[in-house]
Amino acid sequence: MKTLLKSVVLVLLVALGTQVAAQNKGYKITLKIDKLPQGWVKMGYYYGALAYLIDSQRVEKTKLAYTFSGKSKLTKGFYFFALPESPPLDFITDTNQNFVVETEFSHLKDSVFAENSNENEQYYEYLRYFSPRENEIQGYNAQILAMQSMNNKEMATMLENQKQIIVTEINTYIRAYIKLYPENLQTKVLVAGKNVVVPDSIPKTVNKKANYAYYRHVIEHFWDSYDFKDPRLVRTKVFDKKLTTYFEQIVPKNPDSSIAHLDKLLLRAKNTDETTYQAMVIWIANHFDKIDVMGFDAIYIYIAEKYLAPKAAPWLNLADRTRTDYKVGLYKNTLLGNETPPIALVDTLNKPVYLKDIEADYTFLMFYSPKCSHCIEEMPKFYELFQKYEGKNVKAIAISIDKEESVKQEWRSFVRKNGWNWVNATPADTETKFQETFAAYNLPVVYLLDSNKKILMKRLSAAQFDKHLDQIIR
Repeated sequence: MKTLLKSVVLVLLVALGTQVAAQNKGYKITLKIDKLPQGWVKMGYYYGALAYLIDSQRVEKTKLAYTFSGKSKLTKGFYFFALPESPPLDFITDTNQNFVVETEFSHLKDSVFAENSNENEQYYEYLRYFSPRENEIQGYNAQILAMQSMNNKEMATMLENQKQIIVTEINTYIRAYIKLYPENLQTKVLVAGKNVVVPDSIPKTVNKKANYAYYRHVIEHFWDSYDFKDPRLVRTKVFDKKLTTYFEQIVPKNPDSSIAHLDKLLLRAKNTDETTYQAMVIWIANHFDKIDVMGFDAIYIYIAEKYLAPKAAPWLNLADRTRTDYKVGLYKNTLLGNETPPIALVDTLNKPVYLKDIEADYTFLMFYSPKCSHCIEEMPKFYELFQKYEGKNVKAIAISIDKEESVKQEWRSFVRKNGWNWVNATPADTETKFQETFAAYNLPVVYLLDSNKKILMKRLSAAQFDKHLDQIIR
């Protein structure tokens, strides 16, 4: 009998051990849901503002459960089920990645529950509370707008007061939730999303002017609510929202201020958590690469050379490194304040043209193509601008980037047709690389040079150049 009991216990222990080992090795996440429309159930994860798919299954009428599994653990963070004709349903991956999410399609967030996952059940507790109240607030907002459009201030005020009662209840609930589940990811998201509270002793304005002390307090304490030690936040929407707000609304929009504050932020991240640091480096680099504001390419180059160079970022993959190196090479030649790179040109009579020989206080250096429809539309505007300032020692050189002889014939006809009397030029040979040297993409590309042929302004429209020139040329 003792031998039999020992055997039973041994079998149970082996089975339990096998189950635990399976949970530790991979993931198995099931969505139980009914009455789905035709389409696909997809599972994916968030990375800041981006969403990436991991797996998908076709909807079947008789199927009430969709299980997604893998041999390796998922990185901790917020994930989602993308459903047909519906907003996504989020869930959280933590240490335990063997659980079930159950809900009704018609009441996705109001009726959602989780089995075998305390983190998700506590998150869904929040959704079940918040979702219906969010709908109530939206209803009040619609009614308030309707009353305001009818100039019914009394009713609008009454509705606003009723709405504020719900808002107060929600805020009370959130404070209790944060206190009850301090380490949960949803708590970290709620806390990170809080606005900076400025003491009453620091007014926003003084004598009807912005108070610098107020702004300084906001910028110094903006990141206090963000847990840099928790890499899970990288896989949430609040990561992108926080960084976007910081660089779009808080930090002054000029290269010096942006660089000073990104340095401070990345130092804090570097000293806290490597995953958070790497994600912030990539986000900030991409952010400033996308900004089409004159002079901001210097910020991207600064980030690339300081934070994405091989020694600084051995973790960067080959594709991203190749892309970064290419962009640095593309932008670096044409930074504001740089001398114009050497350029080999000929005019319509095939005579050499030397940029350095053009004597002027200011020179427009323009790249276009007679085959480019946008150039055909925009170049006459630049010619009008040139004519406006021509008598104030402003000159211009318009360069067709096309190297083929057949297109050069078309270019000569194009110049004659327009009657342009600025300097018209084209590549002296087929080896000239305008696009790489002058970032001459998305034509036309226009630079304004000073008397020493250093880049003063660039990549603006004719109207924008006119506005700036009107200020510096009297």
